[in-house]
Amino acid sequence: MSLYSRIGAVARQLTRMPSGVSPSQCRAFSVNNWRASYTQPTPSQLLRFALTGTTKPSQNDVSNPELDQHLSEIFLGDWPLKSLPPPFWGSSQRQTESPDDFVSFMAMTHNVRNLRHLQVFIERNVNEEEGSLLLQARSCTLLAQALKRCRRRNSYGEILSALNAIITRLEKLRLPRSGDIYFLGMYYAALTLSVPALERFMEGYVSVSSSPLGFQASTSLVDALLDALHSMKFRGKADKTHIILEMINGKDQCSQRSLHNLLCWDSPDNPTASNGQYLSLLARLRSEKLLTEVWSRTLQKLSSGSSSELFESAYSCVVALVDIGEVPRALQYLTEVSERSNGTLPGISRFNGLTALLASEAVSALLPQLAGRRQYLKLLEVQLVDIENRLGLRWEPDGPYHTSASDPLLVASEQPLLTLDGDSTGYETTVRFFSEMKALGCSRSAADLGKIAELLDEHEGDVIYVSIPSTGASNFEYAWFPRHSPVQFTGAVSSATEDITPPWTPSTLGLIRVSYDNNGTPLTSERSVHAMQLGPLVRRPKCIPDSDPNHAHPWEETGHMVAWDRVYGKLIAVFVGQSNGPIEHRIDSRAARPQSGLNAITTVGLPGGTATSSNNDIILSIGNGSLYYHIDTDPGLDLIL
Repeated sequence: MSLYSRIGAVARQLTRMPSGVSPSQCRAFSVNNWRASYTQPTPSQLLRFALTGTTKPSQNDVSNPELDQHLSEIFLGDWPLKSLPPPFWGSSQRQTESPDDFVSFMAMTHNVRNLRHLQVFIERNVNEEEGSLLLQARSCTLLAQALKRCRRRNSYGEILSALNAIITRLEKLRLPRSGDIYFLGMYYAALTLSVPALERFMEGYVSVSSSPLGFQASTSLVDALLDALHSMKFRGKADKTHIILEMINGKDQCSQRSLHNLLCWDSPDNPTASNGQYLSLLARLRSEKLLTEVWSRTLQKLSSGSSSELFESAYSCVVALVDIGEVPRALQYLTEVSERSNGTLPGISRFNGLTALLASEAVSALLPQLAGRRQYLKLLEVQLVDIENRLGLRWEPDGPYHTSASDPLLVASEQPLLTLDGDSTGYETTVRFFSEMKALGCSRSAADLGKIAELLDEHEGDVIYVSIPSTGASNFEYAWFPRHSPVQFTGAVSSATEDITPPWTPSTLGLIRVSYDNNGTPLTSERSVHAMQLGPLVRRPKCIPDSDPNHAHPWEETGHMVAWDRVYGKLIAVFVGQSNGPIEHRIDSRAARPQSGLNAITTVGLPGGTATSSNNDIILSIGNGSLYYHIDTDPGLDLIL
């Protein structure tokens, strides 16, 4: 029986649990079992107690006084003179399989809250073949979920070290190992940009599997590398991208053992898998050989009847080339796509990155020839709507005429777009504000972000109703009070005459960096939220239907500041404690919900928008999991000041 067949058999046993046992009962059993084992030390705990007098490691938030007391009584008590005392822990060799074993592993994702919990669990339960197979059941899903919970309190580097220890344990005990557990190691090596760790886990993967990684695993690895690339850019280390390229190519450019060789896109027999993210990554890393190779394969699959997903992959690569200044190559690639599609660019008018393409004069000048008549007309319509939105106008085809976006009765046609006073029909509409924010919010130009700061001044005093997707059906309604919000911290010396006009600085723009707490200090080397403060978030109880709106409850502050996520281009709300005046650097995330009923960090939806609950792991883990997080002025190392 192969390893994967054995793991599959164990997984099927996991699903055949005793009838009448609910998930909540499983969790209750697991918690009780976890507590009962508090006085059963693992080998490492026993060794640590013998050497130091305590089972608690340094810089650890897990305390077990019951176990320390138990061991102290045994060590200091009277030992039998004619025989050894009973063992400190039971034999690791289980004689029979028990449903309790399955329940214990299934509940691992609930019990394991940090790496210390995981270490104790592994030492107690993974000592023989059965435990190893259970750990890797369901393609290592249970272990992956447990590690994801650990990300709320441990850094990527710490998780990578723990994974290395787990895999080394399996290897030294000669226990079964699947490619899935080595993939987890590769994933965290990618997040931490550790070339030695990636090589170590790639070698392990190749030793147990002759197949390349699947599409989902390949995509996850590429996304991890793109996240690391974004992080490097905001930390001012974008010039060190050779580290990522080395991970993909291998240390030796001619090496046959590289990440590229393991990804599913290295196989010419994979005609349907989208590789847009991988193409974008190779382009941003300025890879010559690999980009040419992968692009050629993509081009061979393209035809006028190809899927929209394949065309979007090609367009994503072109956008990446434009972003890094490789415009001639971008034009070449776009021309090749048009030639393969009979002189057209299918779906280009609906492509999310169209604005970035049109920002290049060379690309926008060539688009009429490459897109084809039908697509070009659609492009013009899309751009016309964008211009109207940024002017605060709406087109009424029944008129036909333009009106104010906020007041359909206010006709704008036959009126000057801009008066001598700098005013226009749609000048004060929130539609114009939203459009400018979306267009400029992720810009690297401090001048562009300064335009948003000026719009905040113009719209101060407005009440903009917003939605909080994470609240679902709530008894409260929420609003955002736009306000230019320079960064101020308690205890900091500030000048009353501080200039908050151009030339802009990260502080006067209101740029903040939200980072994990690492034993009292901010963990700025990974996973930070980079955002621009836009004003406080407020709430009030909803009015009863048909009641007089003049008798509505007053607005109350939630302690959150609405902000624009400059990495992912979306509105979020960050709990800062108070939205008026200086704020603390270190924030207790647990204070958010009692005060506002919201997570410490959550996504925000605009009127008429389709915002959904965030699946961004950084927002979820900082806003939900970590006990503390840090807010600092973003250094703005990515900005052009």
